[in-house]
Amino acid sequence: MFTTEKARSGKLTLYLNGKSIHSRYDPVSEALAFIKQQNFKNKPYLFILIGPALGYLKILINEIYPQAKILSLHMDKNIYDLSIKIGDNWYYGSKTSLSVKLSAFIPDFQLLETAIIKWFPCTQYFPEQTSNIESIIHQFFLERKGSIYTTGNFGRTWLRNINLNILTKRKLLSINIFKSIIIIAASGPTLNDSISLLKKNRKKYILAALSSALSALNNSDIIPDFIFHSDPGFWAKEHLKSVNNNKIPIIMPLTASYYSKIKNPLILINQYSYIENQLLDNNFYNIPAHGTVAGTAYLFFRQLTNNPIIFTGLDLCYMDIKEHVTPHKFDVIYDIKQNRLNGSLNFLYTKLQANENYKAFSTYTGWFNNKSRLSNCYRLNASDVKTNGMKNINSDQFLNMLKNNKNNFISLRNNSNLSISNFINFLKIILFNLQEFESKIGSMNVESILTFFTSKSLLLEIFQYLAYFDIIELSHNYRTDPDKSKIILANIYLKSFTYISSMIERNNYE
Repeated sequence: MFTTEKARSGKLTLYLNGKSIHSRYDPVSEALAFIKQQNFKNKPYLFILIGPALGYLKILINEIYPQAKILSLHMDKNIYDLSIKIGDNWYYGSKTSLSVKLSAFIPDFQLLETAIIKWFPCTQYFPEQTSNIESIIHQFFLERKGSIYTTGNFGRTWLRNINLNILTKRKLLSINIFKSIIIIAASGPTLNDSISLLKKNRKKYILAALSSALSALNNSDIIPDFIFHSDPGFWAKEHLKSVNNNKIPIIMPLTASYYSKIKNPLILINQYSYIENQLLDNNFYNIPAHGTVAGTAYLFFRQLTNNPIIFTGLDLCYMDIKEHVTPHKFDVIYDIKQNRLNGSLNFLYTKLQANENYKAFSTYTGWFNNKSRLSNCYRLNASDVKTNGMKNINSDQFLNMLKNNKNNFISLRNNSNLSISNFINFLKIILFNLQEFESKIGSMNVESILTFFTSKSLLLEIFQYLAYFDIIELSHNYRTDPDKSKIILANIYLKSFTYISSMIERNNYE
């Protein structure tokens, strides 16, 4: 039970079941002393307050750092109602997910300028809520750091893939009717444990294969209804080489890896980028981008059905010394590296000892641990890794679910085509915006740099694709070194202008 009464200083203090959450004497002085103890290495401009209770921390941070933005995460709706309303606020149990709130509050450009403060006098009484909030924040930063690395390394590849995938002019489809249990085959080692069960009951469910699972499914003559393909790089292209039926629709974003010999029809998803929004109309599927192919596949199929979605081969860990099903496209790496004195098993063991992929596994597991993201979702013959969002089922439970699966059919329809001429015109618009940006570089100051790089826009998206590591460098310097910042801005412009100009020339030539 929450109660308030005046402290000796005259300010309100808060009690929970008779225990004080602020000082009974002077809650403002208590909060000020706490802030001074933080010893921030750099001056923060975004503050996340966990359990600020009545909000004295908000008042003082607002006075000490008047330019800063504050997001307060309250443990309880009742405390939220009592709290001083400064900055942005969220409470545990809110209809808005905390992940969405964090994404809107923290631009990538200011990740390094974010301070997280926990008011222990409040959070100690809410251990479960605090643990969940901290877990979501930790997962958010893991995913954002992974996204920064991916964008920095694959941004140019994404743009090239968009261009190539538009040039191919493959048939585009949409799903008209979709009713069934969905099996999503991932490429973890336990997929081998489910292969015979999948094959024996193949006509009783709809099968979507992540492209990395195709080699194993082909090996057992299992033909999927859909192929899910979203990665942009070399190995994604290699996985596509296992496609042996040109009638299976491939579900993918335009940024996914391009392979010229694949003629399969496409079901395109829009991952909310400015470029995709310009090129794809409302007939395509909107799925937010994030770091896991399996998660993207789940979100896609959940848009189409409320029926069970069952993963197989989604292990989120090594099994013994193996990280993938057999056979798998990565097998060629092991074969090439082995020799008479160092066999493939030794190579796998050495890789395991080096803890490779553990960070990726942790990020993926964190995504599937969020109950609010998943519903009616299961893992068949799963690994020992537990996930809060999915229930593990064995073969018998799977067969019982299939008995109740009465509607097992797919209806597809043709979708609109993409125009290469529209894409070239779009590139010319980007080029014009770039030239306009160049004219402003000399006059850009701290405020204008911050405004541009923390607001979402088409031009910022192009910069992120083509010069993301320069943007990160800029985030270290823009407040303290204006001369260096302008050099970085000029480099960002030049890299972007050069690349977009060359894309226009190549498309006009072709």
